[in-house]
Amino acid sequence: LLWRHGRASRALLVFWDNTAAAIQLSTIGENNSTVATLYNNMANAYDEIGHKGEALNYYKKSLKIRMKVFNGNHPEIAESYYNIGNLYDSQNDLQQALANWSQAVTLYRNAYGENSNDVADTYENMAMTYETFNLIQKALELETKELRIRCYLLGPEHPKVKKAQRIINRLQQKWLLDDSQVRCVCRSEKWMLVYSELT
Repeated sequence: LLWRHGRASRALLVFWDNTAAAIQLSTIGENNSTVATLYNNMANAYDEIGHKGEALNYYKKSLKIRMKVFNGNHPEIAESYYNIGNLYDSQNDLQQALANWSQAVTLYRNAYGENSNDVADTYENMAMTYETFNLIQKALELETKELRIRCYLLGPEHPKVKKAQRIINRLQQKWLLDDSQVRCVCRSEKWMLVYSELT
């Protein structure tokens, strides 16, 4: 709760010094989903105060436990990959970010199907990273997938849908410089993006 209210350093102390957590660890052992969640929360707190190395260490501990507990295919494993991807992104290690987000989006899709906010969030992160690499067509492809999911889940007037449309418009301008175009077509209040290359 303290972490959610932005008091990360205090939250870190609470997590670290919490005797109940220590008792739980000694009682149930480390290979337990509750311990994995504790490590994930510790990583979030470390990340919040800028201790990236410690955050990565705890994210990886959480991932390792979740891989054992859930046999490699579970939304909590996806969450670990997603968080690790975000951490690498914050350190400008974009290749590692993409690698982890790719793992995350596959697991999220396996768990929830394509139309999930977690899938959309991951597509958005990946699209922004591909834009950084100037791989505009790939960024547009992923941002289009995000837009379709957001529109399906939230409706065409939601702020997240509008944000995705703005990102696509920006990417469209970049792609037009490469003699290609994207048209946004609204049909039955569902956004569809149709790609076509200029001849």
